[in-house]
Amino acid sequence: MHSVRQTNSNDRHQPGSRVIKMANSTLPARICKISSGFSYVMLISTLIGFTALGMSSNSTVPWQMLAVKIVPLVIFIPGLLQGSDRTHAWLCFVVLVYFTMGILELFSLNNRMEGLFITLFSTLLFISSTLYIRWHKPEPLT
Repeated sequence: MHSVRQTNSNDRHQPGSRVIKMANSTLPARICKISSGFSYVMLISTLIGFTALGMSSNSTVPWQMLAVKIVPLVIFIPGLLQGSDRTHAWLCFVVLVYFTMGILELFSLNNRMEGLFITLFSTLLFISSTLYIRWHKPEPLT
C-alpha cells in the first residue's frame, strides 16, 4: 500500500507540490508585479509633480530637469510591461540612485515632502521588484 502525502505551497521545490499559477507566475509574483508597477508609476508621478510645481531645489529649466529625472525610468517601460526578470533586476540598480536622491532631499531644509515620497516609492519599487525576480518562475520549454 502506498501512502499519499499532502503538500502545500511551502513545498515548492518538491515534486507534486501545489502552487497557484496565474499567467505564467505564482500568486506572490503577480502581487509583486502589481506592486512594482504601482510604485513605478507613483515614483514617476512624484518626480513630475514636484518638478512641475517648482518645488525642486535645482534652479535649472524645469523641462531639462524633468527629462534628466524621468528618462532613466522611462527606458524600462517595455520590459516591465513584458514582465522581464532582467528588466526588474536592472531597474533595482537604477532605483538606488533615486533612493539616494530621496534621502538627500529628505534631509534638506526645503524639500522634505519630495524626499519623503521619493524615498517611499523607490524603496517600495526596489523591494517589490526584488521579490518579483525571486518568485517569478517562467514556464519550462517543452
